[in-house]
Parts: sequence; C-alpha cells; structure tokens
Amino acid sequence: MDLQFRTSYFYQLRYFNPNMLPFSTALSDPKWFHEDKSNGHIFIDSRGIVNGLRCKPIINKGLEVAQSPDSCPCSGLGHQTTTNNCTFLAHYRRALDEINFEDLYEEFENIAQHYWCGYSKVDHTKPLVIVLLVHEAVSNYCSERGALQRYFQAHGIECKEWEGTVVPVPTQPHIKEYLKFFMKKES
Repeated sequence: MDLQFRTSYFYQLRYFNPNMLPFSTALSDPKWFHEDKSNGHIFIDSRGIVNGLRCKPIINKGLEVAQSPDSCPCSGLGHQTTTNNCTFLAHYRRALDEINFEDLYEEFENIAQHYWCGYSKVDHTKPLVIVLLVHEAVSNYCSERGALQRYFQAHGIECKEWEGTVVPVPTQPHIKEYLKFFMKKES
C-alpha cells in the first residue's frame, strides 16, 4: 500500500474519492462531517467517502494552543494575514513537535491498512491518501495547514496541499463574467 499525506479543507471533501481518508484536525467540525450527530460519529457518505474521523493528537495540541495566551491575533483582521507574523501559528507549530511522530504515523498506518484491506471501494492500483482537514481555504494564510505540512516534512513525509478540483469563487465584480462562462458551456 502506497500511503500519502495531503492537507485540504472541509469544503473540498465533496471532490474526494474513496482512496482518500479525511481526518479533521480542527477543534470543531462542521456538523455535516458527523451527520449532524456527535463528534465521535463516523459514517460513509453516498459517494463512498468516510466522514467523521478526527486526529485527536493534533486536535489536542491545537486545543492547548487555543487556550494559551497565544490566541490568534488575526481574528480582528478577518484572519487575512501572513503566517510570518502570527504568534498562534508559531506556537501551534512548536506544539506539534511535542507529539510523538512515530506513534502518530503508526496510528495512521494501522487505520489505513484496515481501510485498505476492508473497504471494497478502494482502488488498489492507486495510492491511499490521508487528508488532514482544516477549515480555511488555501487562500487564507491564517491556517494551521502550513504548520501541519512542515511538521510532517520535518519527519521525512511529504505533505502538501491536495491539488484536486477547486471550484473558483467569483468576487462580486466578476459574477456576470462567471455566469456568462457557464452559460456558454451549457449551450
């Protein structure tokens, strides 16, 4: 089994395939990620994608940082800042180093192996991808994704942003052009 790691955000889950195993790294998840039930609820959606998995070691470190004096200074700025000046993200990255990486990787490997062997929708000719989910879109620099990527890379594991389908979100002045583009496609 070829195991890969990527980061992405919850919205993108709708474009995942059964060879992708998403894990929330967020303190709180969207309700739909657990079928509007408790955070411990795990289910397979109508497309065959597992929903509801949570990476507790990473979430617990995030919770520690969120409760520290280094809360996010970007919140008053709409979280539109660079990671270079965010004390919260710097503290979060240091907190990740306190996680025993070998134990974390072994946990991912065990879950992946059970999934790989036990789920009929997995395409065994393609890699299995563990996707670490955050809330923020790629364009928002105030996100834990960079710290997560650097944490895995520091341990010799490639972890980059999933480059699957990205739906463009038009800004207000460009909506007419956006709609024209899609109307042309339909005719």
